[in-house]
Amino acid sequence: MDTEATANVEPDHLEMETRVLQHNKLRLAVRLERLYWQQLEEFADSEKQVLSAHVHSLLTRLPERQNRASFLRSHCLEKLKSELQHHTAMPGETNLGEIIAACPS
Repeated sequence: MDTEATANVEPDHLEMETRVLQHNKLRLAVRLERLYWQQLEEFADSEKQVLSAHVHSLLTRLPERQNRASFLRSHCLEKLKSELQHHTAMPGETNLGEIIAACPS
């Protein structure tokens, strides 16, 4: 892994973690980096759901034979991208994109 690309990421966020989620008597195991689990938990909290129900609702939209972990990672990135664009487009507020660009790398 490129050390420059991971320099700003806490090492424990990159640790893989397998979780077994149960929803309506359906159990499934998903392996993701801790960072993604933390983000999925935040999304679930914001929608007043427990993590297992939130992930199950996302996976009902998963095209057949697609990788669950890849789908959940993509969901996190798309949702965060949408939130960033929303904050960037709000008039009268500091542009979040400008703040990120101004941060030292």
